[in-house]
Amino acid sequence: MANFNQMSVKPKQKKNKHYSETVIVYELDLVTKEIKSCDFAYFNFETSKWNVIGTDTFFLHCWVEVPNPTIFMQNKEWPEDFNYGLCDDN
Repeated sequence: MANFNQMSVKPKQKKNKHYSETVIVYELDLVTKEIKSCDFAYFNFETSKWNVIGTDTFFLHCWVEVPNPTIFMQNKEWPEDFNYGLCDDN
């Protein structure tokens, strides 16, 4: 089970770096009070600020460590599939 954290709890700092491991952050919609989106982010320990990778995510609500899929990647009962991309009409 994933361990979700409030934004005031900081993730582990990468060894010999000024930033954390990459995590998944969740944004809260202030009107509906529901989770609006999720994105990758890291915490910068030099500036004491979160940096979101990708979109403009503003109202961060919680974060979770990115899961390690290694044990699932070795599961032979889970077949691979091909990514057909956004341009394929089939």
